[in-house]
Amino acid sequence: MEVQTMMPWMASIIVAGISGLFSYLGVTNASKSAHDATILEIQSEQEKQSLIIDEKISGLKDDIKRLEDKQDKHNEVIERTFKLEQKVEDIEKQIK
Repeated sequence: MEVQTMMPWMASIIVAGISGLFSYLGVTNASKSAHDATILEIQSEQEKQSLIIDEKISGLKDDIKRLEDKQDKHNEVIERTFKLEQKVEDIEKQIK
């Protein structure tokens, strides 16, 4: 008789164990799917940010190039002004 009274408990334990196992597998699968989706989303966002950064760097390079061109023009004017000042000094010396 003792075996018959133990059977319902064992069946309950086995059913609970199987239910727990399937619950664990379901939660694990859902977590992995959510993790994979998050990783893909992060990678996509990183690619977008990388493109934005590359575009901004390109703009900065263009700005630097324009500034260099302006600086070159400015330096040329300074050199020409210096040469003119030298010529004026020479002319003033000749007049005196």
